[in-house]
Order: sequence, then C-alpha cells, then structure tokens
Amino acid sequence: MDHTSTILKKFKNRRLSLVLDDSEAKGRCILVAPAASLSDYELNQMLSMSGSHVYVTISEKRAEEFRLSIMSRNRSNDSNTPYYPITTTVDAREGITTGISAADRALCIQILAEPEPQPSKLVKPGHIFPVLVKNDGLLVRPALPEAAQDLVRIAEFGPAACFMDLFNAKGNPLTESERD
Repeated sequence: MDHTSTILKKFKNRRLSLVLDDSEAKGRCILVAPAASLSDYELNQMLSMSGSHVYVTISEKRAEEFRLSIMSRNRSNDSNTPYYPITTTVDAREGITTGISAADRALCIQILAEPEPQPSKLVKPGHIFPVLVKNDGLLVRPALPEAAQDLVRIAEFGPAACFMDLFNAKGNPLTESERD
C-alpha cells in the first residue's frame, strides 16, 4: 500500500487528520474533519485541541447558492501572508441556542455540507467561517484549505471539510518541535 492510500485509509477510519503546510517557513498546521457528518462530540474534541476559529471549505458555486459574500479584506497585500477568501460568517437558523456550543456549530457545519444548499437554513453573521476553495484544489492553489477539501473529497466524505488551525498553550501557531 502506498503512502497516500495509507493516509486515506486512516482518515476514513479516524475521520480526523493533521495537515501541515511545509511550504511555509512557519509550517502552519491544521486539524481536518469531514463536515457532512461531523458530530458535536468530534467538533468539541477539535476545539479542545485547537483554540482556533472553525472554518468550513466551500466552493464559489456553493457560496453563491448559499448567498454568501466575501468579507472585505482589510489586511495589507503582503505577499508573504497567505490570503484565503472568507465569506460572511454563519449559524444555523433553527435548532440552536446561541450558536456557540459545539452542538450548535456542528449543526451549522452539517448544513454547509448538505448536497443541496438551502440558504434559508442559515443566518448571518454567525460563528462558522466559510472559506472559498478552488474547484481543482491543490492542483490550482497549493494552500491548506484546498488540502483539507481534497482530503475530504478523495475520501468520499462529501463537498466540505471542517478545519482549524493548531495553536500551543500560549496561543501561537505550533512549532515543528511541538507538533512531533
């Protein structure tokens, strides 16, 4: 079995994976899970390990179908800083309380991964950050959101991935030695 097949098999069984961007000097690392069937328990585990915002990958077409627009970009155009287009944040319209609990966020994530987008199921703003990804994934843009999307798609978990950045106890991105 080759390395890629082994990774996919483990991801299908565990439904959680670390993805490291070794092209960046700081080596950003994310935790990835399939969005379509993410449980509140699994999301809570991810939140406990991460301390990050909760991101969900979404194609431009699905963003249009959900009627989500890009948030404005107020950062400098520093070419060393990766830019990932993020849409307006969302929550589930029904079946939640404040939107912040793991159960509330898991429901919203599952809605974003439904086969047929239904914008009436979402409210804006919210606690989930949809990130636009390119349809052809890593072949078009070598970035962590595309890697998350490709991993979930190839593992046949549906049209969306949930991911979070990993931070250390001080709130900084994990260093290489901390990841080992």
